[in-house]
Amino acid sequence: MFDVERADTDDLPPSACGTPLDLKRTLALTLTLALDLALTLARILARTLAHARRSFSCKILVASGDLGASGGSKGCYPASNPLYGNDINSWPQASPWVTAVGGTQFLATADDPQAEVVCSGATGGYITSGGGFAGPAFSQDLFSTPAWQKTAVERYLADNNQSTFAAFPTAAGTPGWNPTGRAYPDIAAYGAWFPIVGLDGESSSMSGTSLSAPMAAALFSLANQALMRDGYDTIGYANPMLYWMGENCTDAFNDITIGNNQANEDGDKSCLFGFPAAPGWDAATGFGSINFGPFV
Repeated sequence: MFDVERADTDDLPPSACGTPLDLKRTLALTLTLALDLALTLARILARTLAHARRSFSCKILVASGDLGASGGSKGCYPASNPLYGNDINSWPQASPWVTAVGGTQFLATADDPQAEVVCSGATGGYITSGGGFAGPAFSQDLFSTPAWQKTAVERYLADNNQSTFAAFPTAAGTPGWNPTGRAYPDIAAYGAWFPIVGLDGESSSMSGTSLSAPMAAALFSLANQALMRDGYDTIGYANPMLYWMGENCTDAFNDITIGNNQANEDGDKSCLFGFPAAPGWDAATGFGSINFGPFV
């Protein structure tokens, strides 16, 4: 079979993107085959994104997901495969060629009546910020920890474990735990109870990292306007820059240190595993939300 994991998109023969299986004649498409096909397409798209990044200055921001670290659409994954969501729910945010944006919310604490914390269904956020590490189903030559995030991620893994957060995964006790995978999210933005006004003038509210990502994208656009005004180049592929800033310009981010993403989306269940917020980068909110003044 053609090895799509190691091929460049320019080299793909028609059969790799065509119909090696006559799906019109296939009466039953098993879940396993569906996942295989999805991951194959993911690998091809990862190569395409890599070529796009090399060809022109572009920035792609995506939501980190609303299911927490190990939640599914209807609860939590079982103990036999508790981090299965890191396989099937982490595309495209696990791609190193995109900037993954997690979610935050405001919550009253003993020290701050309006603290910015990890958005979680368990604390009234309605969704739980997705985050974690690309699972073992992803090709490790494409989805291993990139060099630009290795320092931040390794520090997080060294400082956090089950002694600091009981639900932290372990190599021995957590099937699917892949600490050498691409870690996400990279940054975060507010994601809880956005006011929405419809075309009919009716107002409502909504939560989701699918709202956090465009908010972060808008801040990047404003940053680019400021850079162009002052005669500088605009921000293109942002991830190496973001991790450099996270290490050297820490005031460019509002560091989120309260909360975790252990809950499922609705917050009615506490899943087996999750990741806590922590100083610096973490697997719930990345480096935190953008502090626009210092960021620019």
